[in-house]
Amino acid sequence: MYGSIGSHGMSTAVDIIAPILGIAAIAAAIVLFIKFASKKADKTKPLTKFFSFDHLFIESITKFLYVFSTTSIAAFCLIFPFMSAASKSGARAAGAFFEGLVIAILAFVIFEVVNRLLFEWSMMFIRGAVDLHDIRNKMLGSTDSTSDDSFDLSGIFAAKRRSGDVSTDKAEQTTAQPSQPAQPTVPINPVVTSTWDCSCGKTGNAGSFCPKCGHPRP
Repeated sequence: MYGSIGSHGMSTAVDIIAPILGIAAIAAAIVLFIKFASKKADKTKPLTKFFSFDHLFIESITKFLYVFSTTSIAAFCLIFPFMSAASKSGARAAGAFFEGLVIAILAFVIFEVVNRLLFEWSMMFIRGAVDLHDIRNKMLGSTDSTSDDSFDLSGIFAAKRRSGDVSTDKAEQTTAQPSQPAQPTVPINPVVTSTWDCSCGKTGNAGSFCPKCGHPRP
């Protein structure tokens, strides 16, 4: 009777606590995402790198797992001869120890080679994924940083093209216009400031003709 009452009370508590924990988990996920995983997150905080997808930690984790597995294999192979001899006594214990030592050496070599091959194959795929991730980030970053520069450069190139078109049009207009013949130069009579005397007796004439008789200046 008491057991049934206790189990019923436990199920009721779980029914009440489970939705509360679910709502709290959703709220915590939203807060963590906004604070650490969004683009507006503070990059100086340590948790930002952990929650940010701009940094991939799988390479470091794989290296740690490789080192852990290597040391685990070495420790197991080191203990295995003693474990083999523990259940024996006398000469049989010594034989079991050496037998276990040979098995441990072979197992160490085989397991370490297989472990290394698995690690290198994993790293090949991880390095490829990381390189693609870095290339993508660099391309996105260069596109964002050079968007204004590309606009300015296009404007400069457009201005150069316009100036080139104008100069080309001017050159074409100059080439299209026929060359006009040179106009003959009209000689200009020098200004005479001295006076002259006419044959009619008029003296001190300054003009080209005599004011008395009309005779031209000699």
